[in-house]
Amino acid sequence: MAVGTGCRRGGIYVARFTASKTAGRKVSIPPITPHIARNGIILAPVRLESLKVGLIMKYLFKLNFAQQLLSAVLVAIITVALGGCIDLTGLPTDPSAKTLSSYAANSCQYPGHVYCMRGFLGIFSTGMDTFSQTLNRWHIIQAAALADEAHEKFKHILLMAEKHNKLHGPLILVGHSYGADDQIRTARYLDRHGCKVTLLLLLDPVTPPAIPINVRQCFVIYKSHPLTDWFPALRGVPVTAVNPRLTKVTNLNVRTMPVAFHESSIDHINISANPGVQKLMLSVVLHVLQRWQIRHNYPVKATTLIHNPRFP
Repeated sequence: MAVGTGCRRGGIYVARFTASKTAGRKVSIPPITPHIARNGIILAPVRLESLKVGLIMKYLFKLNFAQQLLSAVLVAIITVALGGCIDLTGLPTDPSAKTLSSYAANSCQYPGHVYCMRGFLGIFSTGMDTFSQTLNRWHIIQAAALADEAHEKFKHILLMAEKHNKLHGPLILVGHSYGADDQIRTARYLDRHGCKVTLLLLLDPVTPPAIPINVRQCFVIYKSHPLTDWFPALRGVPVTAVNPRLTKVTNLNVRTMPVAFHESSIDHINISANPGVQKLMLSVVLHVLQRWQIRHNYPVKATTLIHNPRFP
């Protein structure tokens, strides 16, 4: 039989093997390449972490499909629990810092702030980043994207910014999937503290709460799937308002209503990145900003409608 012992030296796993004969059968040690063999000691450039990962993968492949699925879910839950706010967008901890600078206030056509919240773990909601970059690139209004896992901290940041008079102009909250649901919850939190929201722009909300009365307008873009919409995941559903007389709600189902783009290829994962949906989102935001400008008699800075070199 082959007996192995080992230790770790400088990140290299050092293994010592001895061989013997059992029942007249010769046992050989499989070659390790590259290696250095001296006095029965085999030095292989294999890190201890790699061995651990290999053992874990070997164990997982022995499980059936249901056990593998459960293991993947548990790993995701543990990652979220240990990591806290997982912002896969790569933005700083304070998502409002990008839109509260003095440069932002003087460089855009409209004052105000747009915050685009991605869906669960921020993996598929790439359209939220694209939309915020479009608004910044053309100096329309300052915008930032953030991960859904940051929503608890984000609503407190917004409230502190409001209390310190840093939120000037319209406040627009954009969200996709569970990020859309949590943007509604952000608006409800702000409602309890007397803060107004100019627009909620939601894409495929999954389990949306009722829109609070502090929201002036809510525009929802979703695609229904009658056969699977009963399941509260990977779906888009319309929303309702707490008081429809105070909040104007528009639910646009791209599957049943006429739109200026092809909707056949749209699903819950790619709806935020669809070019037609992006143009529709931009037209909604521009319409709301123009209405805000008229109500407040705000002088629009037409000369700032140029490409912003900070954003590719």
